[in-house]
Amino acid sequence: LSNYASATGQSSSRSSISDSNALIWKQGIMGQGHVIGMGDSGIDVDSCFFRESKSSAPEISGCNLTRHKIACYFTSSQASPGDSSTAFGGGHGTLVAGILAGLHTSILKADSDWNISYSDIMADTSIPNGMAPLAKISMNDIGSSDGALFSPADLVKATYFSDPYNLGQVRIHSNSWGCDKHDRGRARDCNAYDSQARSVD
Repeated sequence: LSNYASATGQSSSRSSISDSNALIWKQGIMGQGHVIGMGDSGIDVDSCFFRESKSSAPEISGCNLTRHKIACYFTSSQASPGDSSTAFGGGHGTLVAGILAGLHTSILKADSDWNISYSDIMADTSIPNGMAPLAKISMNDIGSSDGALFSPADLVKATYFSDPYNLGQVRIHSNSWGCDKHDRGRARDCNAYDSQARSVD
């Protein structure tokens, strides 16, 4: 997880988070009550940023809004649940989820005490946390075990957005896939307004 993402997102600071650059968090805005949707290579369930409690890993199936961090986890038919950091491109979903809403479990006062305040998060600023550390995540896992991403050809018909919206109360969705110009040997144009971009619009 980036040590600088939450500080940069709040104040454009290029340093670690501190009381002087946590401008949004200080207003009490830390993602509480929101579920952020995302589609990527999945989430590493062993990561300390997505635990259900200090002692238990998150569930990575279905949708349950009473969960504390990963509220929903949808796996595409070609995907492998979870996120392997050893696979080609693996670990990207875990990184993006961490930047969006990662919360280090060392902040929990007890095994599953999720009554967390600004001062709790700022107690040790050497611990990185996501931009919205108290938000939950709804993951569309579209990553295979070899690191490839299988995004649906038609994002609308595939319920890529509608399931998180209807089942997970998602109102913001991140798709930080980027563009590999050569895409494993297949030439392609980057930054093109293609059918997937149009289906999002």
